[in-house]
Amino acid sequence: MLRSLRLTAALLAGLVSPALAQTAATPPVARPTPPTAAMPPVANRPVVPATPVPATPIPATPIPATPGPAPAASRAPAIAPMALGKRIDLNGATEADLAALPGIGPVTAKNIVAGRPWDDTAELVKKKAMTQATFERNQGRFALANINSSSVADMSKTLPGIGDARARKIAEGRPYAKPDDLVGKNVLTGAQYDKIKDLVTY
Repeated sequence: MLRSLRLTAALLAGLVSPALAQTAATPPVARPTPPTAAMPPVANRPVVPATPVPATPIPATPIPATPGPAPAASRAPAIAPMALGKRIDLNGATEADLAALPGIGPVTAKNIVAGRPWDDTAELVKKKAMTQATFERNQGRFALANINSSSVADMSKTLPGIGDARARKIAEGRPYAKPDDLVGKNVLTGAQYDKIKDLVTY
């Protein structure tokens, strides 16, 4: 029995040793290593410029204009002769012309026509043709004669210091572009004109 075991061990040793020897004699197979791409030195690497990011413009917010106060609705009164730089003849104007003056109206206009002739504007209140307030509002718009159209008789009667002779000279010197032409045309002296300049129209 012991002999058989030794024989078996010898046989096994003879089989294993050649195999081990063959394995040891076989050189290991070298596996190729894949090439690694060489990285260039940092100093030689190309510099890639940064792509600029365009700035997004911010639209300016318009500041709305502050509206000014709305103009008050203008009333359109009838154009009175004074608005044209002229006075209105109390002794020759029509009722419509007189009624167009501020605060006059048709009733007061009738009173003015009915009270003619007027040789003093203050009589408009004394004779109750109009109120004191209406008179004061229009005092600078009244005249007693029109140097281009009033009759000689009316001018001599209503204009202070004129009389018939000067009234005729006024009529003969027509037409007049403005009241002070009475002086420019030697119809009246400066002193005579000063007495009536606020009482005439043209």
